[in-house]
Amino acid sequence: MKKMHEPLHKVQADARAAFFAILASLCIFSGCTNGILNPLSPADDAMDANDAPLYSGETSKSLGVLPGAGSGLAGSGKKVLLIVESVLYSSIVNELDIYRGDLVADGWTVETILTPKRNNRNKYMHVDLATNIIWPRIVPGMHVFFVGSCPMPYIGFGINPDGHQDTKGAYASTAYYGIPVTNYWTDTRDNSGFLSKSAQRNIPGDGKFDQDILPSPPLVSIGFLDVSSLKIKGWGSLLDQNSFTIQKYREYFANNHSYRMNGWRPRIVAAQGEWTASYSSAFSNWAISNGFSYLAFRYSYSNASQRFSPLNSIPFGVLYDTKVFSDKDSFWTNIHGQWAVLDLYYGSYQIDFGSKRLMNPLGAGALATGSMGAINVWNIIGLEIGKTLGEIWKQSVSADLKRPYVVLYGDPTLTLRR
Repeated sequence: MKKMHEPLHKVQADARAAFFAILASLCIFSGCTNGILNPLSPADDAMDANDAPLYSGETSKSLGVLPGAGSGLAGSGKKVLLIVESVLYSSIVNELDIYRGDLVADGWTVETILTPKRNNRNKYMHVDLATNIIWPRIVPGMHVFFVGSCPMPYIGFGINPDGHQDTKGAYASTAYYGIPVTNYWTDTRDNSGFLSKSAQRNIPGDGKFDQDILPSPPLVSIGFLDVSSLKIKGWGSLLDQNSFTIQKYREYFANNHSYRMNGWRPRIVAAQGEWTASYSSAFSNWAISNGFSYLAFRYSYSNASQRFSPLNSIPFGVLYDTKVFSDKDSFWTNIHGQWAVLDLYYGSYQIDFGSKRLMNPLGAGALATGSMGAINVWNIIGLEIGKTLGEIWKQSVSADLKRPYVVLYGDPTLTLRR
């Protein structure tokens, strides 16, 4: 079987050389001020703002490294690789400066990377980003946080987590970025006979990997924040789409900073919603044994007050929600302030990247959401003693390599603070 990475070998080698050459030229001609190297020209910005690819070939050409004030490169330990969509960066740089300052204050070292916005013309942006940028930087304990419309890997030929025939196929999988393996992945199979939704369709050469199972556990902890799927029409915003998206990023990081500075804490540390009212004793036992406040509630078709009574208890710490809170935009536009530290949701058609029930909470005060949020999928043991959300994601994915679709959306460096 022909390996996907082989035809890219020359592209990747050329990209690597071009990357360092352009960085060198930027330092000579553009200059490096305040410890920040800006790799993008105004022309580059204009192209990306119109959703055109910065380059139709090797993506590494437009990547830039921004150490940033007060941060450095770690040889091991608490290192954060902050990967930001290049054009978005300038619009939220103040928020990111505060965020990086918070990380440094918590003992992290931070390296910032700019990457072009993902596009449909370059199918292998994720391969280039992984092999040339992320994998060479991996050290024990590293966390990777993607911010913006960064390249999202897709994995799978016949994965079917929610059991529906039209959702069988490929799923978003950030785990790829944490597994430095090149001789495993292929992109040659065709699952179009499944008649699945377009996101799950996998055909040769589309950039989606064929394998249903990860080759090994991820070596790093990963979070992915992209609120570009939140649309002004559904949210009733009077802003244009670009301004609305930037506003949501700013709100997210303001909420993140407030949480870190003790501006708010979960009112209910552990909450569980289940539409059948069949709650998991494992979750309640975990909460109660650790002295956490615990709330269980269910969906009621006949009693609206019962359905929405949990809203009196927000913000939550860890929320396990199975088909209780709506995925609809109209529900989330009524949530203001803080929603949850980690919102784990499981429900049909709400597992893949861009699913409303995973994305909408991020626009309404959640610091992180998790796909396939069932109690037997997410292993939250260790949150009570200070493990990060990224470490919780990592141990959950590592427990079953047949679940590459388990993704953490949001900041992986956060801990559950009481």
